[in-house]
Amino acid sequence: IPWAWGINGCASVLSAILATLLAMHVGFSGVVMIAVVLYLVAPALLANRLTIRTMIPFWL
Repeated sequence: IPWAWGINGCASVLSAILATLLAMHVGFSGVVMIAVVLYLVAPALLANRLTIRTMIPFWL
């Protein structure tokens, strides 16, 4: 799964830059509120993609 680590690393760097730029425009409270909204919306958007089969660990 090396590609997943690569994507995670790139996303971490890009999100740190984006958070800094957003904080300069909307303030830290705005960045926190955006993060809260994204964390609440993400499960709803991904809920239909999850099935019982994908929740079973691969070693079983």
